[in-house]
Amino acid sequence: MPESESRNRRPIDHPAWLPGKPKTFDLAANFSTSRNPNDGWSYGWSTTLGGMLQLYPLTQQPYAGIVAWYDPALGNEPNVSQNVTNALAGDVIG
Repeated sequence: MPESESRNRRPIDHPAWLPGKPKTFDLAANFSTSRNPNDGWSYGWSTTLGGMLQLYPLTQQPYAGIVAWYDPALGNEPNVSQNVTNALAGDVIG
């Protein structure tokens, strides 16, 4: 590319609705046991791919060290869960 062309190029600006530096989302680091939705994450389910998301309304601790979002209308599963310890947790066989 000729030098004159490269001088006329500039980085693409962020959209107006995204001020400043782009945000990084980390599911493990941003997992909330008290808020749904939380920041960039929403935990829930849908009856069809691309269908309306039904948010999980409640949390529970199904196993020691595991916290899970779930919908009592569906039972305990499916759910979204996280190991909130620094060790193996849950129903560990071995």
